[in-house]
Amino acid sequence: MNIVWKRTICAVLALLISLGSVCVPAYADAASDEAAEEFAVRDGIGAGVAVIVGCGVQRVCDSLIPGMEKSTGAAAAVFEELTLDIGAEEPFVFIHASDTHICRAGPGDEYRMMKMSASRRRIFPYCMQVLEDVAKKAEELQCFVVHTGDMIDFVSEENLAQAQRFTDRVDCIMAAGNHEFTKTLSEKDETPENKNAYLEQVQRSFRNDIRFYARQVNGVNLVALDNSYYQIEPWQLEKLKEEVERGLPVILFLHVPLYTPEEYDYAVAAFGLPAWLMNVPEKKMEGYGEDAILHQGADESTKEAYDYIVSAPNVMAIFCGHMHYNHLSMVTPQLPQYVTDCTTGRIVTVR
Repeated sequence: MNIVWKRTICAVLALLISLGSVCVPAYADAASDEAAEEFAVRDGIGAGVAVIVGCGVQRVCDSLIPGMEKSTGAAAAVFEELTLDIGAEEPFVFIHASDTHICRAGPGDEYRMMKMSASRRRIFPYCMQVLEDVAKKAEELQCFVVHTGDMIDFVSEENLAQAQRFTDRVDCIMAAGNHEFTKTLSEKDETPENKNAYLEQVQRSFRNDIRFYARQVNGVNLVALDNSYYQIEPWQLEKLKEEVERGLPVILFLHVPLYTPEEYDYAVAAFGLPAWLMNVPEKKMEGYGEDAILHQGADESTKEAYDYIVSAPNVMAIFCGHMHYNHLSMVTPQLPQYVTDCTTGRIVTVR
């Protein structure tokens, strides 16, 4: 399908939605009206083309990132191929996935979570099938998976059990997302105290340290770092420096994309303010609400980490999620940042 037809379809769907001819998910079962409104906006409901994000129809409106070829997808996941020439000793392959948002609750969970699950499954109807497709593709290619967060939609026993089934089945490097540490889906719940309170419970479902992890593969250093609350903490920055200073080519995996002017404009065009990016300049945050500024404003450690990343010559690529769209922007002329949506599996060949 060429880009003209894609844009035409997007325009027609957006018009139908604005006229009320296309149904969007209801939030009557949310924990509260305030939380319902908040996570509806955060997950892309109510902003033009982004309204269509059932994590399925969305793919019709996304053009492929330049240099990628679309390969035959399975029932729910769409697979795209990308090659990175960054000096690996031997070629290797991994699949990048993000924001699958498993939204399940079982007998061991609170009734409130059962209601929340029913509501959220209307937004993410393909979450389990996407993970199944990614697992099958990883088995077929005999490769590992890197997931950049929000594998689960909220902390429930059933969601964590489903996540562990996936990580028991495939070799999966995980970088935490903000939804790995919430039980309410409210941004007000996203505090360091709650992250620390839920961390031990959540960590049991994953093989690697979901806050910071590095693995060397064929002379390339894969570094997964939790920036899910828009911050990089001092201890993470020190560990990042240690890994970068090994001198190997580095691929960095984050949940929240780094600010670039292009990424900011793309995000605002899709969702409006705030832009949901890390290290947005204060001038660009003037239209943010007070809570968004408090939550998303970069502290000194985060600013230092951003400067360090963009100035490190051996950081070769960044992969992230959070935004629920596919996009490529350049952090520097030499540093690409690939944002992956909730139904895409990026088959990345590193050479």
